Amino acid sequence: MPKNRIALIQVWFGKLPSYFEYHHSTCLNQRIDFYFFTDQEVDKKFEAENIKFIKITTKDLQQKLFDKTKKQLVVPSAYKLNDIKPAYVDLFQDHVK
Repeated sequence: MPKNRIALIQVWFGKLPSYFEYHHSTCLNQRIDFYFFTDQEVDKKFEAENIKFIKITTKDLQQKLFDKTKKQLVVPSAYKLNDIKPAYVDLFQDHVK
């Protein structure tokens, strides 16, 4: 459950990029809660009080989209996640209430 009034949601499918460790270091701002939804196993060293990793598959995401829209939508690739970013707060509301 978030402790801050600001929450940033990121969805990462596939291998995390080589720069992830640097990106992670920018997330250590204790006034922001960061939620990473990913299909990857992430080293526990990256977890912090304000940084959470939640396991999700593309099928899970498609089910969440269906539950919200009642339409069968397919996420064809990780690049197409940009198309649904505005819906993240609704799709993951159980994490960022």
